[in-house]
Amino acid sequence: MVAVQLATALLTYPYGVMTMLLFYVGINVAWLGIWHLLVQRLLPVTMRQAARDVLPYLCTAVGVMGFTYWGVAQCALPIVGALLAKVVIAALLYPAVLWCFGSEMLRESANYLFKKRKKDLDHDDDPAVFTFDEHYVVPALVAFHSLLAHADRQYRYRLHVLHPGISDRARRHIASVVGRFDHGEVVFHDTSMYEAELASCGGKSHFSKEIYFKLCAPTLFPECDRIICSDVDVVFIGDVSKAYFAYPDEDFYYAGVDTILPTNRLPLYASFDKEEQHWLAREICAKLPAAEPQSVAA
Repeated sequence: MVAVQLATALLTYPYGVMTMLLFYVGINVAWLGIWHLLVQRLLPVTMRQAARDVLPYLCTAVGVMGFTYWGVAQCALPIVGALLAKVVIAALLYPAVLWCFGSEMLRESANYLFKKRKKDLDHDDDPAVFTFDEHYVVPALVAFHSLLAHADRQYRYRLHVLHPGISDRARRHIASVVGRFDHGEVVFHDTSMYEAELASCGGKSHFSKEIYFKLCAPTLFPECDRIICSDVDVVFIGDVSKAYFAYPDEDFYYAGVDTILPTNRLPLYASFDKEEQHWLAREICAKLPAAEPQSVAA
């Protein structure tokens, strides 16, 4: 891209600055279409959506530069002075207009320039883990959106999805929803390689493969001291970071929320002993192993 722009500038500068700039800007505009085609491979963003995002900034830039050109033209300034005046006026006026309209992009840029970065909730070793298959993609979209919408924005939330091979389309859809929030990101982990091993495991009742990976989260993320695990058929109505930082001095293996109403599914677990049924009645766990050194918060 840069090489093409430089080559074009060298070829067109003999024809004047205006001609050189027209070709230079034209290349940038044309590249926007190529960029959009590449983005569509990852995110389901239509051309209309892209235009809706870009046009407000384009119109603002055109308006600011037009006003700047007109304003400087009213003053009898030398060439160098006029150039400096245009740069200063445009540099001050453009962000001022964006600020007046509450631009999210301006806020993010300001945070980056002044290094007011989000604190990373997981620092690459304290993830939030979700396990589901293709049938739970829609509930996952609702869960992720509600989680990030209510989460404390001073932290960054990395959502790790353990899945047995959900489609590319579903992953793009999930990424597009999470991508609406600058304090969240999603990472996908395909667990289909463990299908044969799971098939050979015995059990007392039916539990999905996804539950197995939730219980094995400490083993899958051995570098973590604490993990947030959650189902996706939920709606978050509060700040999840409070659960992450709860009981900082406690050395527990698994924490869960007790059920409000008793479950009616105990007859399905007749082969479990009384202690196991005690926990199953609260729909928390099925005698989880206590050998993992890490903590899991759910």
